[in-house]
Amino acid sequence: MSQLEWIETERLILNDLKHEDAEAVFSIFSNDAVLEFYDVKKFTSLNQAYDLINKMHDRFKNQQGYRYATRLKSGKLVGSFGVNKIIETDDQYGVVIGYDLHPEHWYQGLMSEVLSRILLQLKENSLFSKKISFVIAEVYAENVKSIQLLLKHGFLQTELNVDQQTDLNLEMTSRLIFKYSFC
Repeated sequence: MSQLEWIETERLILNDLKHEDAEAVFSIFSNDAVLEFYDVKKFTSLNQAYDLINKMHDRFKNQQGYRYATRLKSGKLVGSFGVNKIIETDDQYGVVIGYDLHPEHWYQGLMSEVLSRILLQLKENSLFSKKISFVIAEVYAENVKSIQLLLKHGFLQTELNVDQQTDLNLEMTSRLIFKYSFC
């Protein structure tokens, strides 16, 4: 995988997911608490973690998105953050984001740190030669902590009509849509 830009925050390092991260990825995606509000089936095999890492590498290589490993400064992988897809609507480009964090690291403000830095990166830099104008996050209505995180960072809940949902190719079953605009 071509290297993602290395990003450092006060407590974290964001960089490429590596095959050596497979056990940590498996630990996250086999955790019932993580998956309560996540649209991924529970991992039952380490091979699924390798497959996910390979999928993220392919997504980046094909300029369709990316996934950062979220690490403590010690190098320990504790979660991930990614652009799941790039979308175009009304002659503007936007991204749909997603994130996960192992429960041992919840309620410490780590994902807030990540989101702040990623929003800054998307605002200041093009993504695959595309100027990003907005960020979309799909959140299950029951995921109060994630909703609070998005609202804290200036996302607004938005209603989309059926055409917009289709254009953006968003899943709408029991999910809320939040949007952050750079304009």
